[in-house]
Order: sequence, then structure tokens, then C-alpha cells
Amino acid sequence: MLKDCQFCSVVSKKNGEDPIGTASTHDYWLLTELPLPWIFENWQKDPLVGRLIQLFERLIVKEGMKLRPLAIAPNTDCAKPGYHRILFYRRPARLFSQYEQQEYLIPTERLYDITIALLQAPERLAEFEPYRQPVSTRDLFICTHGNVDVACSRFGDPIYQELREKYASSSLRIWRCSHFGGHRFAPTLIDLPIGQFFGHLESTHLDALIHHRGDWQPLRNCYRGWAGLTPLEQVAEREIWMQLGWTWFDYVKAGKIKKDFGSAPKGTADLATVQIECKNVHGESNIYEIDIERIEDVETASQSGAGMKMEKVKQYRVNRTRVL
Repeated sequence: MLKDCQFCSVVSKKNGEDPIGTASTHDYWLLTELPLPWIFENWQKDPLVGRLIQLFERLIVKEGMKLRPLAIAPNTDCAKPGYHRILFYRRPARLFSQYEQQEYLIPTERLYDITIALLQAPERLAEFEPYRQPVSTRDLFICTHGNVDVACSRFGDPIYQELREKYASSSLRIWRCSHFGGHRFAPTLIDLPIGQFFGHLESTHLDALIHHRGDWQPLRNCYRGWAGLTPLEQVAEREIWMQLGWTWFDYVKAGKIKKDFGSAPKGTADLATVQIECKNVHGESNIYEIDIERIEDVETASQSGAGMKMEKVKQYRVNRTRVL
């Protein structure tokens, strides 16, 4: 077991931590171009960004909106001085395979107004139509936010550069983005509009991740989960992907926890039971019922740096899969 290291992601990987079930669950995403460096204290002092932070805190903390706001660094090939690119994604239905996407290139003075329109007042969006951009792209967002944890810049920057150099195209954009959790899995990224999280990535994983072809099994221990599901549901969803392969990504789906841990009668195994309802592109429906068991905890590091603190995290394994 590795402890003597200053990067939390190296400790996590060497100690065999499985990242599944660590993707956050969201109905909405709002990604806004903001110039580097990304220092939270400076954002709070900025009149415009500070107002946005207050808005996000109210919507998420007080009103319970399943929203994930993130900053993205302007790409030199598409940035426009005095303007901010906004990528907005929303869950389209209970069963879905990817988020609906909208994109705007908005003047700085209208940035707060369009944020309000997207999140609270969709009837106002018509006034922003002149700023709307055509959407036909897939976007990968790599956390390089070293001000939160040095592992994200140390391991995120090289993967970002490799993805930009080898895979970026008119239909695939690569972005540096602010912290979205899981620095102990650095390099970690989000794939939108599908909404998948990956971590512990290496160069050998990238072809399969980008092209969705070849052997998908090596991505098993890189997959953090799908943002359309809760953590235990993500454990079940990965198992179905491993069985069905790349075609699984086209299925619309939703999850439900039928039985959580701690509800088993005395003397029986403590299993959680998850149901994944899905429909393929031919309209054929299934419900997968999957039993999940807890296995031995893994010791990992919560933060990089000298004197890092170790903590135990829960790990899970699929016990049984059946189709109802």
C-alpha cells in the first residue's frame, strides 16, 4: 500500500481505489468561459463573477437545483474578446442517454442576464437568440485546476495537451475546466453531452474513450459514472456497459434504488438492489435488477501535499445481475 507520495491521485491508483460511483448527479450544467487564473477569492471580489456565485449558491444550496456550474478556459481558436462562451446542458426527460445542449457567445455585460434566463426565466431566452451558436459538437472538459489540488494540474495538463493535439476537431472540442470533484482520480474529465466522468486516465485509454470502438474493458477502472444516476445506480450502470459494450451508450435509461444497504433481515447478506430501466434505439425495453455488495474499504488520500491525510472509502462489487 502506497502512502509516501505527495499526489493524492497516485496514492488512489496505487492502492487500487475503484472510482465508480463518484460522479456527481446533475440535471443542469452551466459552463462559462472565464480567463485564468481561477482563484476563488478573486472571483468573489469580482462584481460580475461574485454575483454569479451568489446566484449559484442560492439555486443549489437553498432551492436544491441539481446544477453544476463550471469555469472553462477560453480556447484561442474560438475565443472572442469582450465575449464569453456559455455551454448549457439540461436533462431532457426521465429516460435519456445524453443532455440537451445550448450554446451562446455573449457580451460580458449580458452574462448575468442570460444566466438568469437559462436557469430561471426561459421565456426571456428569445432576446438572446442573436448570440446563440450552432451546436453539433462533443466536448471534453479536463480538470486542470491546480489551485484546488496540485494533482489536477500535474496530471490534467498533460492529458489536456495530448487530447488537443491528437483528437481535437470541428466535432470534438477539448477544454480546461475548473474543479468538479475527484482530484484523487486526476487526470479526470467529463464527457458532454453524454455526461460521463472518467479518471485515472492514461494515454493508452484515449483512443477507446474518444472513438467508442475496440475493447471497452480497459476503461472499467477509469469510469467514475454517469451524471444521470446516483452513486449506487452508477455502480449498476457500469456493469451493464461492461456486458453490452459501446451500444449501451445509445440506450435511454433511468435508475431506481429498490433496496438500500442496511435493510436486509438479520442473518442474510447485506445487499443493495438497483434497477436500471432502459430502452434501445429499436424501442425495445428492459429492466436490469442488480444486487450490489460492499467489499473491503480502501485507504486513499483526500488531498495532495506534504503530510497528506489518509482516509478509508467504501468500495462496491456487483453480486448478481438479472433482467426482469
